[in-house]
Amino acid sequence: MSGANGINVVMQDVAIENGIHPGTASNRLRRGWTRDAAASAPVDVRFRKNGESVPWSDADDTTLRASSSPEEAAAALGRSRSAVKVRAYRIGYAFGAHQWTPGEEAIVLGFSTAEAVERLGMSANAIRTKKCRLRKAMRERGE
Repeated sequence: MSGANGINVVMQDVAIENGIHPGTASNRLRRGWTRDAAASAPVDVRFRKNGESVPWSDADDTTLRASSSPEEAAAALGRSRSAVKVRAYRIGYAFGAHQWTPGEEAIVLGFSTAEAVERLGMSANAIRTKKCRLRKAMRERGE
């Protein structure tokens, strides 16, 4: 006898007894899980849409910042790629963005764009953009 989710009633009952939604068990079967695993493996609540999320710690933020991509951070933290991207946005971190050093900023401000490109090995557009942002920040501080 088949239940509403395409799985037999006995398996549906086992899934419910184990706290697994019958639809979750059915999806697991379609993805190749064994019947026992589909009806008994716990659901990782971190990935539930309506469940409570696991709070981010300072150590998690440090790991995120040390990662070179959202995929790397997600694997290291055991979180989804989209959760990592949302957290990175909230803490003001951009993956792959160049982190300018004070020495590089001094070169950008102290030399022409062409000379800065040659010294730093960056594109002229990157140098011009950084120069504009630095000058704007200086104006705002009254320097």
